[in-house]
Parts: sequence; structure tokens; C-alpha cells
Amino acid sequence: MPEISSFADFLADWDLLLKGVSNHQNNDPTLPNLTGLVTPLEGILEEGKDQEADKAAARAQLSYGAKRTRALVAEGRAAASRLRSALKAHYGGHSEKLVEFGIAPLRKRRAPQPADPSPPNPPIRACAGVARLGEEAASSRTRLLPTFIDNRFTVGPRGAAWAGRTPGDSHGWRRG
Repeated sequence: MPEISSFADFLADWDLLLKGVSNHQNNDPTLPNLTGLVTPLEGILEEGKDQEADKAAARAQLSYGAKRTRALVAEGRAAASRLRSALKAHYGGHSEKLVEFGIAPLRKRRAPQPADPSPPNPPIRACAGVARLGEEAASSRTRLLPTFIDNRFTVGPRGAAWAGRTPGDSHGWRRG
């Protein structure tokens, strides 16, 4: 016989057992009187069936309750929206009185904050082949200027990649 694990299977098994005993007691005179054993099982079976019916009704009630809850939320949102709109119409959208009802009033925009000033340019160190411009070059902030020494471009945006290249060289970039 297969193993029984669910309550519904137990109820079905007990019902089948009781029906079989009832049929055999009427047709088989050799079967002893089992009324003392059958009666408690019949009571348990009836209580189990009642319990299953109550659980089914509770499941149906829970399902209905969940559907009704979703419907109430939708209806409540619509009603609250209408009420908020009426309060805004009465007091005005900019009134601070709306805060008492949990509604954020419309407020003026804040003046835009001035952008943070850009950080000062860090001093750039001087190196060989750099032209300096008068008194400004002697200050702590010096600038590198690209220069040509012996017809070769020595300082540029790509650093070492430009070193040793001529301005008109069109053979591509050579690293190294």
C-alpha cells in the first residue's frame, strides 16, 4: 500500500476502511462485532471532514479578503486624491496650511548655488628647451611652451611620443 502523507489521503483511507467494514459486517456473519473500534474512527473521520470544510471556507474567505483589500486600496487612493485636490483648491497650492494635512505645498525654487571655482592650475616644472616669457616666467607659476630645438619638437601633449619627431613627419606615431 502506498505511503500516506496528506490529511486528505488519511481521510480517504479511513473512509474506505469504514465502508469496507460496514459492507462486510452485513454480508459476513463470521466477522466479529467491531463496533467498539469503528465508532471512534467514525467520529474522527467526521471531525476531519468538518475541519477540511472549515479550511476550504477559510481559504475562500482569505482569497475574497485579498481581492477586497486590493479593491479598497484602489478606491482609497482615488478618494484621497480627490480630497487632497479639494484642499489644494480651497487653501491654494502654495499655502503652508497644507502641511497640516500631509500635503507638500508648492514652494519657490531656491536660487542656484554658484559653481565651485575651479582649482588653481598646479605649477608646471620647467625643463630643458622651454621658452620663458619675461617676468611671468620667473614667478612660481611657469608654463611649458612647445619649442623647436635643432628643428625637432621637444615638448608636446603626448610627452615622449613627440620627442625626436619633426613637425612635418607623417609616418605615424612611434612610441619609445
